[in-house]
Amino acid sequence: MNYPFKEAIINYCKYGDARGFEDGVMTILEHYPKPSADMLMNFLSTHDTERILTRLAGEDVGWHDREWQAERYLSPEQYVYGLSLLKCAMVLQFFLPVCRAYITAMKQVLRAIRTRSTDAVTRGAKRI
Repeated sequence: MNYPFKEAIINYCKYGDARGFEDGVMTILEHYPKPSADMLMNFLSTHDTERILTRLAGEDVGWHDREWQAERYLSPEQYVYGLSLLKCAMVLQFFLPVCRAYITAMKQVLRAIRTRSTDAVTRGAKRI
């Protein structure tokens, strides 16, 4: 599993950390030979990790136990917001490695998602 790749994408989509994203992806590409990098399992969410929608739109789990986690749910607004960020994350997942211009374009998309009201997203206005 390519957990560094997953973390780079999630942190970029959730926090807009472009420098961390670029550094994370470049570190992976520099440390693996191309044939290995091409075959890495780049999952964003599995049964072994915190679910992607929770990571993108919910509270940070940190070191909380399962009991604490079981009491937490995403609100409908958080769920819609998480789905919007997940779409961006999936684009990155399927099209990496990327050029710097692509990262700049994704920053604009993420900024638009963060500033748009969740009501507009639920109504379907300007779907991404």
